[in-house]
Amino acid sequence: MLFAALLVMGASVANAIEYPKYPTQTPAEGGQYILCNLAVPTGYMSTTSWDGAYYFLGKDDSHYANWAFTTYKEEGGRWSFVTSEEEVYPDDGGESFMLLTFMGIPEGTDNLRGGKNDILEPTSFELLPGTQEGFYYIKAREGNNPLCEGQLLHLNAGGQYFVISEPSQTWYPDFYGGVKYEEDGITPIEVYDEENDLYLNVMADSTSMNWAFVLVEDVPKFVLLGNAYTLLNNYEKNYCSDEEYAEGFKATLDAVLPLYRSDDFTEDTYAALKAQVQAKVDLYNQILKAEDLDAIALARAIEAAKEAFRTQTATEDVTTTLEALSKAMNDYSLGLGDITSMGHNMSFEDLSSQNGQQTSGTGPAPTGWNVYVNGNKLDEGSTAGLSNWHGINDDCTGYKDGNYGFGLWMPTIPEYEISQTITGLDKGTYTITAGLMVDRRRTTQRLFGNHNSTLFASEFEYAENILPAEYKTYADLSVVNDDRTMQEISVRAYVYDGTLTFGVRTNGDIAAALRENGEQGDGWFKVDNFTITKDGYFEQDARDLYNYLSDQISEMANLPMDAEFKEKLNADYDDIDEGIAAFAALIDEAKQQAEAYQPLTEALEQAWARLVTCEEAGYVGTDTFADIIGETNDKYQDGAFKADEVAAAVALLEEAYQECLRSGVDEGADVSDLIINRSFEDLSAQGGANSDGTQAPPAGWTLRLNGVVCETAADIQANGVAGWCAINSGDGGKNQPTDGTHLWGIWTGSVPAVELSQTLTGLKPGTYQLTADVMVDGSSWAGNNMTTQRIFAQNVICMYGSDWDYNPETLQGTTSDDVYRAWNLTENGGLFLDDDEGYSFFNYGDYDAEDEGHETLRTLTLHFGVDESGTATIGFRTDNLNGNTGEVKLNTIDEPGNGYGWFKIDNFTLYYESRKVPTRIETPEIVTGLLADKAVYDLSGRRVEKMNKGVYVRNGKKIVR
Repeated sequence: MLFAALLVMGASVANAIEYPKYPTQTPAEGGQYILCNLAVPTGYMSTTSWDGAYYFLGKDDSHYANWAFTTYKEEGGRWSFVTSEEEVYPDDGGESFMLLTFMGIPEGTDNLRGGKNDILEPTSFELLPGTQEGFYYIKAREGNNPLCEGQLLHLNAGGQYFVISEPSQTWYPDFYGGVKYEEDGITPIEVYDEENDLYLNVMADSTSMNWAFVLVEDVPKFVLLGNAYTLLNNYEKNYCSDEEYAEGFKATLDAVLPLYRSDDFTEDTYAALKAQVQAKVDLYNQILKAEDLDAIALARAIEAAKEAFRTQTATEDVTTTLEALSKAMNDYSLGLGDITSMGHNMSFEDLSSQNGQQTSGTGPAPTGWNVYVNGNKLDEGSTAGLSNWHGINDDCTGYKDGNYGFGLWMPTIPEYEISQTITGLDKGTYTITAGLMVDRRRTTQRLFGNHNSTLFASEFEYAENILPAEYKTYADLSVVNDDRTMQEISVRAYVYDGTLTFGVRTNGDIAAALRENGEQGDGWFKVDNFTITKDGYFEQDARDLYNYLSDQISEMANLPMDAEFKEKLNADYDDIDEGIAAFAALIDEAKQQAEAYQPLTEALEQAWARLVTCEEAGYVGTDTFADIIGETNDKYQDGAFKADEVAAAVALLEEAYQECLRSGVDEGADVSDLIINRSFEDLSAQGGANSDGTQAPPAGWTLRLNGVVCETAADIQANGVAGWCAINSGDGGKNQPTDGTHLWGIWTGSVPAVELSQTLTGLKPGTYQLTADVMVDGSSWAGNNMTTQRIFAQNVICMYGSDWDYNPETLQGTTSDDVYRAWNLTENGGLFLDDDEGYSFFNYGDYDAEDEGHETLRTLTLHFGVDESGTATIGFRTDNLNGNTGEVKLNTIDEPGNGYGWFKIDNFTLYYESRKVPTRIETPEIVTGLLADKAVYDLSGRRVEKMNKGVYVRNGKKIVR
């Protein structure tokens, strides 16, 4: 053991640890004692069989009780030490006498002796107070070697012999106890005085001159305390100065000092003290051995041992830590480390899924791997949902193995995972390592294994509370300023059911990466060189994962959700692995349950705010609205809604609000809020983000293309829109949009027949005004794209252009029903409120698509009636009909451009103008000469073919352009 060497160190010991309470005696006349020394308190006084010289032996070899001496005080303060008394009977029959053997230094020697019949003449010594209480200097006087008289008894430098060295004994390497050695540590330096022809004494260490008179029965305790003193001194001197481990060593030293200082110090006390110190040193040595192995598989075990080393002091705790580290080392030495061979195509050198060729295009999942896009696993050979680059090629460097690596680049990165699964594994911790490239497009790129994951950068570079189902660590890597270099990243994954699923996950969420500078390809990566090592079982790893998942479940249990399901989240488990499996199975479902309730959370917040507005307005239906909010809120708080009942509850709140609004509507009221998503600020149908592509129709609206109802982006594409059909922020700096920050529109090479509509119910009968802002482009790059863009309500329409822009005969014959009916009901056959209030079915915005404000949204306005049914359908329509089609000929000299019929629209408004319901005057289906005079004149009376900016007259009416 390590301390075997420490316990036999030389006579000079650092006095950092205070001396113990040694059982020493004040010499008394006739007392029997054993000599013990302060410098080497761990030895037992004994003598040799061949020369009688005193020296120290270990306990098992010593017969110290046989060498006790009796003290006699002489005149002048001198003492003599008698080692034996024997009554001798002379052969001649004379009177018997006592034969005494004295302790002393015979002439011609340096050693203290006291063997039987060795020194028969009296010797004397003088006792002087030593440097430590209870210890004495012993000075040789009469009867000893004359060269030693007046000198102090001490130990030789090796701490073995009781000596008073004389200069003449040059062969003896202990010049007065203070030997100096050559650099080899063996050869003594002989200090020779040439003038006096003698070797000079070197001052002995004073500690070795301190002697204690100890009763025979107290010697074991003296030596026991000496062992403890030497042990702790050397422990402090040799270990507590190690900067890296000093904290742990000192913690143990502080823990054992109370034992050392106890009044009742026994062999059991010493054994406990020694075991406690020894355990710490053993753990220290094992940590150093483990570090020398330089194995990734042992990193966690070493770190855990170091952490325990800093704080643990109890022998059993330190021993447990030592055993855990030793087991990890043993597992590693038995070849339980590297299990990479259990995986498939770990360095992407198998290109068989790509027909043996590398690719910079879109390929299927690599051989041996699975790919998931937005949670859906790709079938074999499939590339659904992928574009641009997805595959294996050689465009990577850094932490690379072989020739190739795998990567993903798309303009928009979906929720993406590439992974594979290994089964039949032992329970425990496994380290997965790979090379990962993440450039400035950093989002959530991470290496994962089961529920553990390591994100590429540092913790402060990510938003809080992301990826709740994953126990996250951070690689603290910095983005390298190129798109080829992969860096080493690893994750420690806990296996609880024999299965390890590992790989890379990512998405395009720049908010998670605390970034605002989004760009194409956010979330992309390259990866190569997967390796796996088995680290062994560490309970703390299992407990860390259990606690993390449990905390996530507990947080979710505080969110609104179905109360019956929430009961499942409150369970606790004695078995860690059972708990991990249960939590892992619940956490995604809990997230879905909470997300299912989120629309109701938002709807209730909105409803309470709306209630305040209704109360302030004094609407008749406010109390009813409040009752419905209260009942819904009570069920919400109790978790009484199932996930599939939330949508109905949200709809009920919306309908209750609309009914409340309708109850308070009066003439001149703004009832725009009856139109759902009237300014297209609700982007929920397209994932909450702007889009320049094709997305599902806006929330609240119905979209028909060529008469077919389209509910998804795929439906829209299948019915003739291949370009833009979505909500976005418009073209910045061109007065778009007009309300809020978003608008909706369509641009495609050939615009189909478009209708965007919604039906309002429960309206009060009367007359209403509908407006909307519409853009019709006539730019030089796009050509004149005006066709039949119009807003409508019931069978009332407002065309974007002027009446002279359209051919009335052709419009009357079009299949666009609202145009046909409006033409046949307008003017003479119009709608009337009373004798002097006319009402037209056909209106014009009188806008020119080619004026300099061609990209500005312009307001279209119409008036329509609602009868006792309280129902009205409103919206926008257009198609691609113009001069090139031969169907509708516009009065324009411009040829249509690519995408004719396109538009942008925003800001629907609705006003309740009057309680009077318009009355229709019956007219013939076709009114000939209805618009007989469509000529346009300027203010000078000259007929013009085209209106520019200015004031004109048509059919007796003034027109301002």
